[in-house]
Amino acid sequence: MPLKRMNDIGFSRRSCRFVASGWAKLLRTVSLLMSGRVIIGIVAFGVAGTGVFLGNMLTMIMIGEINRKRQEGDLGSYFGFTPQKSRMIFREYRRLYPKGKLHIYSYLALAAVVAGMGTVAVCARIVG
Repeated sequence: MPLKRMNDIGFSRRSCRFVASGWAKLLRTVSLLMSGRVIIGIVAFGVAGTGVFLGNMLTMIMIGEINRKRQEGDLGSYFGFTPQKSRMIFREYRRLYPKGKLHIYSYLALAAVVAGMGTVAVCARIVG
């Protein structure tokens, strides 16, 4: 069996052709898998992830705003979230900042999370 001649990268021409044909086959398979349902699911998952990020960021900002009005020994913690703590944060924020909009934006972020994950569930055929 004759030796194969190597190119600059270190692959023989025969193996390069094999890899190239493998990539072409993979690309054909991927293009079949990327249906409209999959693309919508990926976008919806991105929307849900963005909503989670924004919701957490807005909650942290609300805690900072509440802590600005409180005394040094009575500051709220940025760590450890429970439903009771979340209710307390929203209640305190609305009490201290009646014209503030952060709690509304946080609710909108939560709605984006629910809508995004609901769409992902439909696209993954978990629901519907």
